Amino acid sequence: INSINWARLMAQIVYFFWAYLQLEKREKVSFIVPSGNFGNIFSAHAAHQMGLPIEKLHIVTNKNDILNQIILLGKMKIDKVLETYSPSMDIQISSNFERQIFESVNYDSIAVEKIMNKFKNDREYEFDESIIKKFQKIYNSTSVSNEKTLETIKKFKEKYNYLADPHTATGLSVLDNIKADHSFISLACAHPAKF
Repeated sequence: INSINWARLMAQIVYFFWAYLQLEKREKVSFIVPSGNFGNIFSAHAAHQMGLPIEKLHIVTNKNDILNQIILLGKMKIDKVLETYSPSMDIQISSNFERQIFESVNYDSIAVEKIMNKFKNDREYEFDESIIKKFQKIYNSTSVSNEKTLETIKKFKEKYNYLADPHTATGLSVLDNIKADHSFISLACAHPAKF
């Protein structure tokens, strides 16, 4: 089952609920999700719509940061793919993001088709301010450099004896700088031996 199959998203929804149930204090929670194809973070959004008390969803990208640019600036633009230590996030067109666009344009499939056709033809698309605000109401976003990824792997190994893979490390770098009044969960992505 690939990452754009709805069955995969349904399975991912479950572990957001599972993660929440591991917390001692079950109030609100925020999730940090390293993302390339947007499926995992959209599953978290679906979990929120099903009643999970999520305060905020935080997308983390590497320097191939199209998702970060969309959330921050509303700019969806195909660019050159840069080599990173987190290759599963080296994605220019996040196939699951189309699901978020569909929701954000009030489930208007004609509008989505126009957006995606313009994006395909022009290799870029700029969302209007009202849509950007809808994105930002749900998601925060950060781009993490290769250097910061390596620093985070080293720091978490030394401080917690936890060896993170490079994808997980992008999320941990954000978690490491958060000061909040509620629980944050940063998702792990793969076993470090994979890399």
